[in-house]
Amino acid sequence: MNKKIINLLLSIMFVFNIVGCGITSNEETTGDVFIIQEKGVHESSHAESANSTEGSTEKVSTPDYGVWYPYWDYDTATQEMDQIGNRLNTICFFAAYFDVNGKAFIPEDTKNTFTELTKSGKLHGKTTYLTFVNDKLLKKGSSLKDTDLLYDLIGDSKKAMAHADEAIALCKNL
Repeated sequence: MNKKIINLLLSIMFVFNIVGCGITSNEETTGDVFIIQEKGVHESSHAESANSTEGSTEKVSTPDYGVWYPYWDYDTATQEMDQIGNRLNTICFFAAYFDVNGKAFIPEDTKNTFTELTKSGKLHGKTTYLTFVNDKLLKKGSSLKDTDLLYDLIGDSKKAMAHADEAIALCKNL
């Protein structure tokens, strides 16, 4: 796979992240709450609609609400979850990244939070995602938005499939 194709894929991935986890709702919140409007729409029946007659039901689309759960601000994310209440459908946990050997891992804080939320029942009926970022730990410090790592992970179709398998296995073991 050549660099132009990889750059195109990375651009698409970047745009998807903005659309999926970056659209802020119109409600007052303390942080990164988003509404998934394109595909995540639920239909519900409402008898009391301006266009419906008494006793009839009309299908009305309501947006899915979601929250971004970053590892550096669990308290705010939890407050937002509580504010949204039963309207919350989607939770994006941020994030898995890569060790010095280029192997993906989930930070312990994220694992612990996921476990706590599961045990408390707050994740029941919710769609959850684990986000992956191309950040890599180094022997000293870290490399953020490491494009070389991306080429190592998705530089050709075999690498991309291996990375996808690794990501799926990591999520299953959460």
